[in-house]
Amino acid sequence: MLSFRLPLWVYWTLAGLGVAGALVFTVWYDFSLLPADQTRRLLFMVWGGPLTLVIAATLVTWLKRSGQT
Repeated sequence: MLSFRLPLWVYWTLAGLGVAGALVFTVWYDFSLLPADQTRRLLFMVWGGPLTLVIAATLVTWLKRSGQT
C-alpha cells in the first residue's frame, strides 16, 4: 500500500506555490520582447512542473479520502 506521511495541506501548498510562481513567470514573460515561438516553448516548460504538482496533490487527496492509504 502507498503511504503519504505528510498532511494534505503540504501537498496543496506546494502545488499552489508552483502555480503562483508559474503565473508570475508567465506574466513577466508576457511583457518581455521574446519571439512568440520561444515564449511558447518556455511557458510549456514553466507550467509542466506546477501542473504535475497539482495532479499529484489531487491523487494524494483522492487516495487519502477513499481510504487507500
